[in-house]
Amino acid sequence: ILDSVERCRRGRTREMAPGEFVSNGHMIWKLNDTWPSIYCGAVDYYLLPNMTYYALRLAYAPVILSFEPGDRIPLWAVNDSAAAISGEVRVRVYDMAEEREVEGFTQELTLPAGQSVVVSDLRRLGQGGQLRRRYLLAAELRDGAGTVLSRRVHLLNPERLYDFPRAVV
Repeated sequence: ILDSVERCRRGRTREMAPGEFVSNGHMIWKLNDTWPSIYCGAVDYYLLPNMTYYALRLAYAPVILSFEPGDRIPLWAVNDSAAAISGEVRVRVYDMAEEREVEGFTQELTLPAGQSVVVSDLRRLGQGGQLRRRYLLAAELRDGAGTVLSRRVHLLNPERLYDFPRAVV
């Protein structure tokens, strides 16, 4: 659900000119489930939030970072607030098996109000943009004061194929 909302919020493809916007909108039609089934509602019978609620809350934040899967994996920034934002985007490649950061970069960003822009196409990562499937991508946007405005993690493989580190109790 997170990817579909982000795709709608970007409102354009990489090839479109800045300012062009195409979107049919996004509608959430399943707030809660019918009793006694549990399926995909955002809240349960007692109006307590489910995982879907938290995913939607992330996807509908005023400022988001978003990876677009495909042959290339561009990093988008979307600003649906009324003010322009400037700050620093930090992108990291993380190896789950070895529990370490493999590489990364930092880039300045100015994001106008009501716009979506491609921050980077990530070609500078890996050997010409080729990343191993066991890695994951992490991006973080901070303003000038160091406040985190948005975070996003993108798995290059399905979650079940990752070797997560053992939990420390």
